Amino acid sequence: MPHEITNHSAVLDAIRRTDIISELVEETDGKFKYELDLEVIAYGRNYTGKKVGPYAHLLVYEAGEEIIRQGDWGGNTFFFGIEGDLDVYVKDQTGRQKWVDVQKPGKSFGEMSVLAGMPRTATIVVPEGGRATVLEVERPALRLLRKLPKFGQALDQVYRNNGLRRTVDDVLDVLDAPLSSELAQKLSALAQFKIYSKHQVLFRAGEPIT
Repeated sequence: MPHEITNHSAVLDAIRRTDIISELVEETDGKFKYELDLEVIAYGRNYTGKKVGPYAHLLVYEAGEEIIRQGDWGGNTFFFGIEGDLDVYVKDQTGRQKWVDVQKPGKSFGEMSVLAGMPRTATIVVPEGGRATVLEVERPALRLLRKLPKFGQALDQVYRNNGLRRTVDDVLDVLDAPLSSELAQKLSALAQFKIYSKHQVLFRAGEPIT
């Protein structure tokens, strides 16, 4: 089980050290630019006698501990790596866990479960002999963090990249052609994954095909 660091200064320092959310602790004339949002996320705030937040928790995991597990429902939390490398595993076709990558500090992970309402797509574990500190963030903070320009852009990019990858995988599943990384790369290079608002016109009858 992870150990939580509840010291407020440590939580603020973790946010400050994480580039894509460091704007949350920016100061102007000695005051936090996003003071109310920071208070709710990091400390919690009372609204008409009801406590709201905190939505961020600084956690320390020991060697061998799992932070997220592939296939689990994780629609309520995502994470930022603060200290320590993390091993990333995915299941192969036989169901065995296969090491695929190292998650470096400063990056987010697990956000697609929150954005798309889907199970975790990988298992992330602290390596043997290691230790890792992560910032766990609850779903309600996502709306507040999206106000930060750098994080908002990064989140949209993650959503588009993962959405494109999942869509290409779905297309390949229904094709008669054999699945290959080369075909997936070609489709990914040709396609764009875009999000359209309600009632937006994609194309009109009679217009030339672009």
